[in-house]
Amino acid sequence: MRKKTKHNETQNRKEIKMSAFANAIKKAEVDTKKVTKKSNMPVIADSPDEVKVAVDNVNSAKAELKAAKAKLAKNETVVIDHVRPIQDSNAFNHNHSKSYEVEGVEGSVKYVTSNKFSVSGDDEANLTELLGADGFEKRFEKSESLSVKADIFKDDEKQSLLMELMGDHFHEFFEYKSVLKVKTDFDKMQFELDEEKLADLRVFTQQAKAALK
Repeated sequence: MRKKTKHNETQNRKEIKMSAFANAIKKAEVDTKKVTKKSNMPVIADSPDEVKVAVDNVNSAKAELKAAKAKLAKNETVVIDHVRPIQDSNAFNHNHSKSYEVEGVEGSVKYVTSNKFSVSGDDEANLTELLGADGFEKRFEKSESLSVKADIFKDDEKQSLLMELMGDHFHEFFEYKSVLKVKTDFDKMQFELDEEKLADLRVFTQQAKAALK
């Protein structure tokens, strides 16, 4: 009976603790809504004229900036889409260049690429099949890491077990992650492949967007 009573007391403490935690979250959620709710926000209506003008100028500038960013993004795409096939063609002819100057009517911009690519460790097998083991090793380097699973922070029993023992329980707490990174000059080495293989390679490796300066 003592053991059962002790178990009940422990269970009651856990339930009280969880209830308090749930109530704290609920209160925080309500408080957040009060802070962010527009109807409860204090309004300053009697500002000096220069402040009111500044407020209008801020809103106007924000609208202009938003329109300018949209215009910039649209026209950058036009320039990049024009230059990239030229860059590809030159690279296949052993004349790879990371940057080009593109002339306009009144000025010019610089098209600049870098050796930055996004690639998933999950695609190692696909890349090895595409490039061969030697080709993969030539172009990629692999780093490995372990991280603690997020649910351990919500589980008292797992936390206690982790502190007491690892051994066979290792896999319960850690996740394995493999990260692939391109090697130096990968942006140039990609053109050692034929056009068909390069097209396949680009399915798994996304180069960072070219910058226009």
